[in-house]
Amino acid sequence: MTRQLLKAILFFLGLHLFINNSFAQCPTGNVSGDVTITSSCSISTTLEIDGNLYLNGDLTLSGGSILTVTGDIIVNYVGSTTTYTISGGTINADSLATNNNSIIALSGTTVNITKGYSGGYHGGLTMINSSFNIGGSYTENFQAGGGPVTLDNSSITTSGSFYASQNTVYTLTNNSSIIVGGDYNTGNSVTFNVTDSEFDVSGVVAIHQYSNFNFTNSSFHSGDSLTTYNGVAIDLDNSDLSVSSGNLTNGYQASIVADNGSSISVSNGDLIMSNESSLDVTDSDVIVEGNLDNNWLGDVNINSGSTMFITDDVDNNGSIDVNGGTFSYGGSYTGTSASSSSDDTNCLDGCCGDCTAFGSTLERTNSRIYAAWETNSSWVDGSAPATTGISQDISIFGYIYTGGAVSTASSGEKTMTIFDTLVVYGNLTFNSNTDVLEIKPGGVLVVFGDLSLKNQITIASGGILAVSGNFSKAGSSGQGSYSGDGVVYAGSFDSGDDTWVDSGGGNDQSKTITQLSDDGYSELETFITGGGTTPLPITLYSFTATKSNSSVHLHWVTSSEKNNDYFTISKSRDGVEFIEIARISGNGDSNDLIAYDYTDLNAGYTTLYYQLSQTDYDGTTEIVDVKRVGKTNGIIQPSIFPNPVQNNLVTVDNITSDMEWAIIDLFGARVQSGNFLNSNTIQLHQDVPCGTYLMKVSGQDFTSIIRLVKTK
Repeated sequence: MTRQLLKAILFFLGLHLFINNSFAQCPTGNVSGDVTITSSCSISTTLEIDGNLYLNGDLTLSGGSILTVTGDIIVNYVGSTTTYTISGGTINADSLATNNNSIIALSGTTVNITKGYSGGYHGGLTMINSSFNIGGSYTENFQAGGGPVTLDNSSITTSGSFYASQNTVYTLTNNSSIIVGGDYNTGNSVTFNVTDSEFDVSGVVAIHQYSNFNFTNSSFHSGDSLTTYNGVAIDLDNSDLSVSSGNLTNGYQASIVADNGSSISVSNGDLIMSNESSLDVTDSDVIVEGNLDNNWLGDVNINSGSTMFITDDVDNNGSIDVNGGTFSYGGSYTGTSASSSSDDTNCLDGCCGDCTAFGSTLERTNSRIYAAWETNSSWVDGSAPATTGISQDISIFGYIYTGGAVSTASSGEKTMTIFDTLVVYGNLTFNSNTDVLEIKPGGVLVVFGDLSLKNQITIASGGILAVSGNFSKAGSSGQGSYSGDGVVYAGSFDSGDDTWVDSGGGNDQSKTITQLSDDGYSELETFITGGGTTPLPITLYSFTATKSNSSVHLHWVTSSEKNNDYFTISKSRDGVEFIEIARISGNGDSNDLIAYDYTDLNAGYTTLYYQLSQTDYDGTTEIVDVKRVGKTNGIIQPSIFPNPVQNNLVTVDNITSDMEWAIIDLFGARVQSGNFLNSNTIQLHQDVPCGTYLMKVSGQDFTSIIRLVKTK
């Protein structure tokens, strides 16, 4: 009886397996039905499983094998924490789900998931030299029970949202990245340790209470708002935190620390310091293109070597302490006065710390922080009247231009500090031998006239003084001194004054206006020789590309045109090679806003790049802008060559033409910047000194930081 019962059981079990077309061992060819792997399995060929894959053993794909699963990959529940290793090859599947206590270890593997990933309770994920591409969302419920999430030279990319469960520890090292196409949200007490890696979120970032995020030589980017909650700590060491659109909210008793050449930037949003929150900045920069709202007992500390620029208003109901750094703002100031450890303690006048107040007849603009003239710069409004008899210190932030000559009073010590850009349409005269002219790194002083001085002048490396007329040092030979590695460009020098500049700088620091282009400042030379008018045939006010199903609508607006014959629309799949698809007639000469439209009806559903170029009547063509539609194709990891840089030339690979670049020194100052519209080769300015820098390469939802060394 027992033997007959056993036979019946085996019969029905075999019938069940036959009906369901299941495969309970390591497949060697294509399988129609589900497959269950219960022990180590090695696959050395490309095959397809037309069903689900139940993984309860290690899986090795050798020789570049590709395993395609039309259904889901499911890791079953196990009683104790168990690690399953997937190594080599490529796996394509509909979704991946791990049950409780299961840890997936990827080694040299690419996993492509059409839908989403779900990690089970007390599970984990480790990755070495691997990539995990998810068409939907990433969610896990590890809660630190099984193991941490570690990425070593690996990447996770999602098209949807990303959720990190409470108590889970994430560790990214060795050029790893997590790129989130949607929103990012955490449970409580999550830890993120990121070293030499990138964390980029296209949507909203919400970090919940008592979580710790630590970045070293890395970048953290939010495409929308970034909000931290109670007790969250963000530490930046030589790293960048950027919020592209939306507010950066530092939660109740939360903290942000930026140190060692780090940067915090908020574009098109406010910095909100919640009650009892803190921001501590040392040898780093904070730039907020919006307001600062410092609430009750909010504590802002701007320490040595740091700058904090608020382009609009400051409302301070906590404390702002400037301890050796610089704090400035472009709008109004309300609330508790800021304090400064330097001589300039009157922080209600717009700037305090390592800077001084503006003269009453000069005004600050809210734009172009670090606006050294480079190939991608655009001048903005910020006029000031002709000014004579200046009797107090002046600092220049943003872009300022005067309507006439500027001169100082003949007595008293005054300092003019150029942090950004000052254009004087007229002569500039320093009348006191105790006056000081200081141009900071990235600062630009342009004089359309003569410059006369008998005082101290200091131009830091990366600073520029350009005089269209004559440079003259008046007074006795002992009056005044020149120091610094910056360069003086002038139409002419009084006899011996070029030697005076050279002897102070220690190099060939005195040059003619026509040498600007030789040093990489061709647009500045054109600006000066053209009398201060913008040389571009058009001024682009806006350019957008909007996808709707399988079509893309392009819309652009110009605010001025000169000899504009036509626009060309070109399309590319890789952002490098473009094919012309349309020409749109221009409007010749115009100073009005003019809108243009074009719809590409054959866009399909892939990632595309659209290039807008302009051609004037003499046939001269210039690329104006590039926009991307859709997500980037895979992980972007720019590389530079040679590094160390030689002969001031560097080539950046693995980029697309819609991206921009910036070179930043280890004090957070922007030395040079540009884009890849025309080339992936960068000509460094000759006056950029030898040393170590950071190169930031960024796109609309992408930022990468590369360490760059210049040796000669």
